[in-house]
Amino acid sequence: MMLLISQDVKPERQVYCLGAALLAIMADAGPDVPPRDLYDRFAQETRVGPDMFFLTLDWLYLLGVIDDDGRVKAHVPATPADHQER
Repeated sequence: MMLLISQDVKPERQVYCLGAALLAIMADAGPDVPPRDLYDRFAQETRVGPDMFFLTLDWLYLLGVIDDDGRVKAHVPATPADHQER
């Protein structure tokens, strides 16, 4: 799957929408939810497999939205320079 928006893929299957869904699930579940439970909730809500779950997690990590522990950061850096200062 491409990270760019594609007209050939339904919007709810785009990594952008999946990222928003995963962030909402993570916010609702709290910081101590086991990864398997997080995946189960994500798969049930989005109807995608583990490959898209991990792609979505990777994408959020690369954006700086989640940290090394898988927790959602309170402040998302606006630019790469902001990210390097932290």
